[in-house]
Amino acid sequence: MQQIHILKGTIESIELQNINKARGHYTYNAHLFVVVDNIDPETERSPGALKVRLDYKPRWKTLRALEKAALSSEGPKPQFFPESFRDYTVGEVVELRVRFTSRDLAHLVR
Repeated sequence: MQQIHILKGTIESIELQNINKARGHYTYNAHLFVVVDNIDPETERSPGALKVRLDYKPRWKTLRALEKAALSSEGPKPQFFPESFRDYTVGEVVELRVRFTSRDLAHLVR
């Protein structure tokens, strides 16, 4: 089992990237790009900006109306870079429980 780390830093950006290849269907990987201040316990992972994948894959048709409106008035797109999404906001200082799957990618652990 992979070790859990506590990552502290600032959210630099948020990305929702469509991963569904079926035409007209939109399922997103949701990522936080975090400028890391500290990782505990220490690790050999990349310093600086790190991608953290959130533990859910939102689908456009199941997003709440307010979330859809905040993302786009034009409907679903292949990629979004919102200022905020769910409990996260660009510029926010965060402390996240994560597991690393590669040098530059961590997954949020709830």
